[in-house]
Amino acid sequence: MTYAAQELNTRVQIQKVTRIRDPLGGDREVWSTFAETFAKVEPLVGREFIAAQAEHSELTAKVTMRWRADVSQLHRLMIRGDAYGIISAQNIRYKNRELLLYVKRIS
Repeated sequence: MTYAAQELNTRVQIQKVTRIRDPLGGDREVWSTFAETFAKVEPLVGREFIAAQAEHSELTAKVTMRWRADVSQLHRLMIRGDAYGIISAQNIRYKNRELLLYVKRIS
């Protein structure tokens, strides 16, 4: 699973969550960008679920980027304005050269 540099053609923001206290004393989650990088984004086949007479589509993608040790399932990606939760993060061949992420769009 290798890539050519020109395939990393989509700008991706990597975000982490922080909890802040609002003026009413409650906790609130705020996502903030801690890194931007270019990645190869490949949409996977969408699955539709019909449950309780409602259709829901699930958008998933495979994202390949240069190796980063600071990305895990605790983070999310912003791709073309949409938020994607990280389902899986894999170090390809354990060589610390490529990071493969499977992501799911957050509605």
